[in-house]
Amino acid sequence: MSTSQPKISIVAIGIIQAIQAAHAVYSIVANAMDSVEKANSEQSGADKKAWVLAYAKNVVVALGDNWDDLADKVSVFIDQLKSAYNTVKVLF
Repeated sequence: MSTSQPKISIVAIGIIQAIQAAHAVYSIVANAMDSVEKANSEQSGADKKAWVLAYAKNVVVALGDNWDDLADKVSVFIDQLKSAYNTVKVLF
């Protein structure tokens, strides 16, 4: 392993800190993902993601936070959460 690459523990700490800082937003996004899936399951994944992003933006702005700082992170969170969900749902 190259000394220029971060250790797993350093990356984990960064992830934990980021999640703690935006916990409320991520929780709201996860719940919105469930809601849009239940209400609009026939829509494309892209359409559902667009709805969740618009909803998240409204919530973030209402909370007084800067959406521009969170938009990319929320988008990646949606993609990764959906991917993780699709991977493990067969276990339940």
